[in-house]
Parts: sequence; structure tokens; C-alpha cells
Amino acid sequence: YPPMAIRNFAKTIGIAKRTNLIDVSLLEFCVREELNKTAQRVMAVLDPVKLIITNYPEGKEECVLAENNPEEKEITYREVPFSKELFIEREDAQFLLGSENLFSGEVRLKNAYIIKIDINNYIRDTEGAITKIYATYDSDSKSGSGSDASNRKVSRTIQWVSIPHAIKAEIRLYDRLFSDESPDTHEDKNFLEFVNKESLKITNGYVEKSLINAKVGDSFQFTRIGYFCLDKDSKDNNLVFNKTVDLKVFVKDSSADYDKKINFISRNFINKYFKVDGYNEREKLREEIKNEIARINDISFLENIFVKKIDNDKASLLLANFIYQYSDNLDINKDSLIKFYKMSLNSGSEFVRTQTYINFEKHNDFDIAFNFKDTLHLLEIKIKENKKSNEIDYLEKVLSKIKV
Repeated sequence: YPPMAIRNFAKTIGIAKRTNLIDVSLLEFCVREELNKTAQRVMAVLDPVKLIITNYPEGKEECVLAENNPEEKEITYREVPFSKELFIEREDAQFLLGSENLFSGEVRLKNAYIIKIDINNYIRDTEGAITKIYATYDSDSKSGSGSDASNRKVSRTIQWVSIPHAIKAEIRLYDRLFSDESPDTHEDKNFLEFVNKESLKITNGYVEKSLINAKVGDSFQFTRIGYFCLDKDSKDNNLVFNKTVDLKVFVKDSSADYDKKINFISRNFINKYFKVDGYNEREKLREEIKNEIARINDISFLENIFVKKIDNDKASLLLANFIYQYSDNLDINKDSLIKFYKMSLNSGSEFVRTQTYINFEKHNDFDIAFNFKDTLHLLEIKIKENKKSNEIDYLEKVLSKIKV
């Protein structure tokens, strides 16, 4: 765990006069928040299935550009080798072969091309597990090329590792040590009865070539999986990674409990946000909102709330903005994001609009911002006329990124 994450956790929970039990998910939130800012994004496959792109030229290899960390002030990139044969996750392979789940039968290989799966052509082993699937790729759909094909909508984006360049790695997957949040409080039971026998699983997977230069203690975000750290047991020919924390959070409460928490946030913080005077008061409310959202341990629930709130009034739109800012790894489709930004930019509230500019920056959604360039320019004129300097500062940052 990064030291700064532990310091932020201590700052968040404060000091109480009585004994208090803090849910470990809040600590994990602080760890995610810190690693989201500092950990390099890389691709890894922990449960591999071979994917063969049948129309990709035999023997051809190329490199695609991948962002190291979208949270950096100045985005840096690395080259990732790509080839005809790849490893993908078994879960993705099973999804791809379920044609009823597909949108147009296509998915994007992250940072690379759009592929279409041949759902009638795959191989299973003697126990029925999928070992190999086949696909075709669209050579005009390369990420970042700006072509019409590259902008096609697909059902999901998946990670991959080029088989000729893959680095084999031992992956240690750590889970909660106890199955009970407070195992030592049961008078009639020994706390050892609550030990989680699945708290450590070891598997062998593959990571991208760049990790061959990783140093002990380096932290990485394995795309769509979690945050991992290189262990001291690693050797040149055998990398060992320990899972620090998942990308998605441990689910504990029921939907009814979460509904109460959302109502609590709206009633006690969001409504006040529009009424308080001064930057410092609003910053205190933002901190409270961030901490309350961190206590909602179900990404799917937050995704649903986000979508519900983007059709509503300024308070709902502000809540949606905060959910988008303070929740890691929300899986929101592009249509919903476009609608969200449209509603927020058209809001009569400068607080909603300002938070929207912050989200454009945080999530690097400048391709979406470009679609609203006319709206953004009109807002620029309007805000300058009204001399709302705070909002104009945030807006001009967005305008400078979309370069129009």
C-alpha cells in the first residue's frame, strides 16, 4: 500500500472519542485513489485463451501506442507489440462467443483494432474449456487513426497480450483474510473460524513486454483487473506480482442500503452545495460527498444511479458529476456520457457546468468535448459577459485541449 494512501485514509476517518469500526472498503478506496494517480497502466491476461486474427498478415508485427497514465499532467506513451496471435481473458472469450451479448459482433482490442469474432470457429479442450478462438480485424479501425472505422461503436474494449512477446508471470491474488468484518467480536466462536480459505490464489498469466524492466515495489494497474505490485520474489525469468486491490469494490450492502446513502448525500450535501457562500465551504462539502460515495461498495449500483440522474434537475446533475468524478472505473457507454455532458452543459447552474469541465479533464473525455465545441464557445462568451472568472478558468482549460 502506498504511504500516501494510508495517510489519506487516516485523514478521512479522523479521530473519534469512542471505539469505531471502519469498513475496510474505505481504506481500499484511498488506495485506489492514490494508485489511480501514480500507477502506470499496462495490459495483462491472468486466465489466457488464444485469439488468432485470421486475416492479419502472417509474420507481420507492429507496435501500437498506449497511454502510460491518463492522470498525468503531460500524457506519456509507450509502444506495445501487436501480432496475429494474442492472449485474451477467458471471461472475454466466453462473452465474445455468446452472440446474443454482442453489439454488431465486434469488440475493440485496447489501443489497437476492432475485431469481429467467428462464433462458429473455436476449440475446446477435453474438459470443455475454451482454448482458442478466431476473429477477423478491420485494418482501417486502428485506435487513434481518426478514420470513420476507428470511431465505430462496439460492445466493449478488451485487453490482450501479443503471444510472441508475452512475459510469463506468477500472479498472487489476495482477498479478504476474514469472511466476517469483525471476527473477534463473536463470544461463542473462535476468530479463526472466520478465516477465508480463498484469501490467496496463485495463478500463472502473461503480461506485456514493457514489464520486463519493472523494479521490485513498482505498482501497475492491470487494465480492467486491478492494481498490482512487483514482489521481491521476482527473478529475471519469473516475474511475481501481488494484487494490492481490485478495480471494482467488494460488495457488502444491499441496494436498499445504497439508496438510503444516495438520498443522504442528496439531502445533506448536494442541496447545500448550491446555497453555501465561499470556496472553502464548498470544498468541505466536496470532501464529505467524496467520502460518502466511497462508502458505496457497488460499482454497478453507482453506474445505474449515474444514468438515472442525467435526465433530472440541477441537483441530480451535480450528483451525477460527483459520482463520475469520485468513482473509479465506472463502465458508462458513450451514448450515456454524451447525454450526461449535454445536459450538464445546458444546465443553468454554474456549479454543474464547472464540475462538468473538471470531469472532461479528469476522464480525458476531450473527444466528447469536441462534439460540444459550439456550446462551449457560446458559454465562453456568456460567462465573460457575466464576469464569472472561476468558471471561465475551468472552461478555457477544456477549450485549450480541444484546440478549436
